[in-house]
Amino acid sequence: MRHGLKEKLASALDFDPENSSYWSERHRDIVFGANYNAFATKFTGFSICHPVYDDTKMLKCVQHSLQSAMCNEVPTATFLILPNWENKSINAYGALVRDNPKYCTMLNFIPKTKFTYTIPTSWKGVQRNFSNHTWSMDIIAVWNKEAK
Repeated sequence: MRHGLKEKLASALDFDPENSSYWSERHRDIVFGANYNAFATKFTGFSICHPVYDDTKMLKCVQHSLQSAMCNEVPTATFLILPNWENKSINAYGALVRDNPKYCTMLNFIPKTKFTYTIPTSWKGVQRNFSNHTWSMDIIAVWNKEAK
Protein backbone atom coordinates (compact mmCIF):
# COMPACT_ATOMS: atom_id res chain seq x y z
CA MET A 1 0.00 0.00 0.00
CA ARG A 2 1.25 3.47 -0.85
CA HIS A 3 0.87 5.02 2.58
CA GLY A 4 0.29 8.74 2.50
CA LEU A 5 -0.56 9.16 -1.20
CA LYS A 6 -3.84 11.01 -1.57
CA GLU A 7 -6.00 11.07 -4.66
CA LYS A 8 -7.81 14.36 -5.28
CA LEU A 9 -10.97 14.79 -7.41
CA ALA A 10 -11.39 11.05 -7.97
CA SER A 11 -14.53 9.20 -8.84
CA ALA A 12 -15.80 6.54 -6.44
CA LEU A 13 -15.84 4.22 -9.46
CA ASP A 14 -12.22 4.71 -10.56
CA PHE A 15 -10.06 5.73 -7.60
CA ASP A 16 -7.02 3.61 -6.77
CA PRO A 17 -7.75 1.67 -3.56
CA GLU A 18 -3.98 1.41 -2.93
CA ASN A 19 -3.93 5.12 -2.07
CA SER A 20 -4.41 6.07 1.57
CA SER A 21 -7.41 8.31 0.91
CA TYR A 22 -9.28 10.06 -1.85
CA TRP A 23 -11.41 13.13 -2.41
CA SER A 24 -14.36 13.36 -4.74
CA GLU A 25 -16.02 16.46 -6.04
CA ARG A 26 -19.36 14.64 -5.68
CA HIS A 27 -20.84 14.89 -2.18
CA ARG A 28 -22.74 11.62 -2.64
CA ASP A 29 -19.43 9.69 -2.89
CA ILE A 30 -19.04 10.01 0.89
CA VAL A 31 -21.00 6.74 1.16
CA PHE A 32 -18.11 5.06 -0.73
CA GLY A 33 -15.49 6.40 1.69
CA ALA A 34 -14.59 9.56 -0.19
CA ASN A 35 -13.64 12.82 1.44
CA TYR A 36 -15.52 15.74 0.00
CA ASN A 37 -14.28 19.13 -1.26
CA ALA A 38 -10.56 18.77 -1.85
CA PHE A 39 -10.21 22.56 -1.91
CA ALA A 40 -11.55 23.13 1.62
CA THR A 41 -8.03 22.79 3.07
CA LYS A 42 -4.46 23.11 1.82
CA PHE A 43 -3.00 20.09 0.07
CA THR A 44 -0.22 18.54 2.17
CA GLY A 45 2.00 15.56 1.64
CA PHE A 46 1.89 13.78 -1.70
CA SER A 47 -1.20 13.79 -3.89
CA ILE A 48 -2.25 12.85 -7.38
CA CYS A 49 -4.96 14.81 -9.16
CA HIS A 50 -6.71 14.03 -12.42
CA PRO A 51 -9.58 16.55 -12.58
CA VAL A 52 -12.45 16.51 -15.05
CA TYR A 53 -11.59 18.26 -18.30
CA ASP A 54 -13.23 21.56 -17.53
CA ASP A 55 -10.91 24.56 -17.95
CA THR A 56 -12.22 26.35 -14.85
CA LYS A 57 -11.83 23.28 -12.63
CA MET A 58 -8.38 22.42 -13.99
CA LEU A 59 -7.19 25.99 -13.42
CA LYS A 60 -8.61 25.95 -9.88
CA CYS A 61 -6.80 22.68 -9.22
CA VAL A 62 -3.43 24.04 -10.38
CA GLN A 63 -3.99 27.29 -8.43
CA HIS A 64 -4.85 25.40 -5.24
CA SER A 65 -1.88 23.04 -5.68
CA LEU A 66 0.44 25.99 -6.20
CA GLN A 67 -0.90 27.95 -3.23
CA SER A 68 -0.63 24.83 -1.04
CA ALA A 69 2.97 24.20 -2.08
CA MET A 70 3.96 27.83 -1.52
CA CYS A 71 2.39 28.02 1.95
CA ASN A 72 3.60 24.72 3.42
CA GLU A 73 6.82 24.01 5.25
CA VAL A 74 6.18 20.26 5.17
CA PRO A 75 6.93 18.33 1.96
CA THR A 76 4.01 18.98 -0.38
CA ALA A 77 3.74 17.73 -3.93
CA THR A 78 0.73 17.40 -6.19
CA PHE A 79 1.12 15.42 -9.40
CA LEU A 80 -1.45 16.60 -11.94
CA ILE A 81 -2.54 14.68 -15.01
CA LEU A 82 -3.92 17.28 -17.39
CA PRO A 83 -4.82 17.37 -21.08
CA ASN A 84 -2.35 18.99 -23.42
CA TRP A 85 -4.73 20.98 -25.59
CA GLU A 86 -3.38 21.56 -29.07
CA ASN A 87 -4.29 25.26 -28.88
CA LYS A 88 -1.98 26.33 -26.05
CA SER A 89 -3.35 29.90 -26.10
CA ILE A 90 -6.52 28.73 -24.31
CA ASN A 91 -4.63 26.73 -21.70
CA ALA A 92 -4.77 28.97 -18.60
CA TYR A 93 -3.37 26.31 -16.27
CA GLY A 94 -0.41 25.81 -18.63
CA ALA A 95 0.42 29.51 -18.39
CA LEU A 96 0.29 29.28 -14.60
CA VAL A 97 2.72 26.35 -14.68
CA ARG A 98 5.11 28.18 -17.03
CA ASP A 99 4.97 31.35 -14.90
CA ASN A 100 5.96 29.53 -11.70
CA PRO A 101 9.07 27.44 -12.48
CA LYS A 102 10.18 27.50 -8.82
CA TYR A 103 7.14 25.39 -7.89
CA CYS A 104 5.95 23.79 -11.14
CA THR A 105 7.69 21.26 -13.35
CA MET A 106 6.55 19.39 -16.44
CA LEU A 107 7.50 15.80 -15.61
CA ASN A 108 6.28 14.04 -18.71
CA PHE A 109 4.26 14.28 -21.90
CA ILE A 110 2.17 11.32 -23.00
CA PRO A 111 1.24 11.42 -26.70
CA LYS A 112 -2.37 10.65 -27.57
CA THR A 113 -1.20 7.72 -29.72
CA LYS A 114 0.01 5.94 -26.54
CA PHE A 115 -3.42 5.95 -24.85
CA THR A 116 -5.56 2.85 -25.06
CA TYR A 117 -8.69 1.89 -23.18
CA THR A 118 -9.00 -1.45 -21.46
CA ILE A 119 -12.12 -3.41 -22.34
CA PRO A 120 -14.22 -3.74 -19.16
CA THR A 121 -14.30 -7.21 -17.60
CA SER A 122 -18.08 -7.01 -17.28
CA TRP A 123 -20.65 -4.98 -19.13
CA LYS A 124 -24.39 -4.42 -18.83
CA GLY A 125 -26.30 -3.67 -21.99
CA VAL A 126 -24.73 -3.17 -25.39
CA GLN A 127 -20.94 -3.21 -25.26
CA ARG A 128 -19.41 -0.12 -26.83
CA ASN A 129 -16.15 0.30 -28.67
CA PHE A 130 -13.96 3.02 -27.20
CA SER A 131 -12.55 5.50 -29.67
CA ASN A 132 -8.94 6.62 -29.73
CA HIS A 133 -7.90 9.38 -27.38
CA THR A 134 -8.07 12.77 -29.11
CA TRP A 135 -5.46 14.71 -27.10
CA SER A 136 -2.17 14.13 -25.35
CA MET A 137 -1.60 14.44 -21.62
CA ASP A 138 0.87 16.30 -19.43
CA ILE A 139 2.09 15.13 -16.05
CA ILE A 140 2.91 18.19 -13.98
CA ALA A 141 4.46 18.36 -10.51
CA VAL A 142 3.56 21.28 -8.27
CA TRP A 143 5.83 21.06 -5.25
CA ASN A 144 7.79 22.94 -2.65
CA LYS A 145 11.53 22.63 -2.01
CA GLU A 146 10.91 20.20 0.87
CA ALA A 147 9.16 17.76 -1.49
CA LYS A 148 11.74 18.00 -4.26
